[in-house]
Amino acid sequence: MVNSNMTETELLKNLQLLDTRIDDLENRLQEIESEISDDSEVVEADNIHKAVCLKFDGLSSNRRSLERTVSDLIGRQSSINGRMYDGTIQNEKEFAALQEESQILTQKISESEDKLLETMDEYERYEKGVEKSTLNLENKKTERIKTLDSLKTEKQKKNDTLEKTLPSRDDIRNKCNPKSLISYDRLRKSKGGLALSAMESDLCSACKVAIPSQLLQKLKSGEAFVHCNSCQRILYLDD
Repeated sequence: MVNSNMTETELLKNLQLLDTRIDDLENRLQEIESEISDDSEVVEADNIHKAVCLKFDGLSSNRRSLERTVSDLIGRQSSINGRMYDGTIQNEKEFAALQEESQILTQKISESEDKLLETMDEYERYEKGVEKSTLNLENKKTERIKTLDSLKTEKQKKNDTLEKTLPSRDDIRNKCNPKSLISYDRLRKSKGGLALSAMESDLCSACKVAIPSQLLQKLKSGEAFVHCNSCQRILYLDD
């Protein structure tokens, strides 16, 4: 409840405190909504996982293809070597041709095995990468669930506090002079939410400008509003 003996400045001071609290609550609620809708970390982890899996699948296919190639080449060479030494070749020219083909196959086998070894090394790296990206994605999803639960709990608490604070703000506004409210609302809008400023020694706490002695006396008397000559905010003496 608002003290009915409060001066107009005291009423506006309390109104500003509530308005600031309400602004903070509403700003945080907006942030919470933004955080609730932000799945960027999970999406990024999922994209990385998909990219790693795609590369791994390609390496798996390439590995199988190279293994088949090496097996086929070895089979062809074994067949040629068998013909060379099974006693059926009587012609030296034919023997030489088979020998040359076997040598060519030896080179091809060596090159294919080198490629296979390189592919297997990369395959093993990406196999570990798949495990790592899978674990990372699972962790991000788990963290996201926990974060969402926390955000939803905080959202409910902030909404509850806001619902309790709004009537108090309305109660004070109903007790304020309409002209005072017009001045307050105008200043609050133009001064970043702060229509009133406390005195610190002889200075306005908002703009740090000294207040003339006659205005200080007027402020202490509590006769009427005293505005800062510099920033135009309504001044009040802090308790």
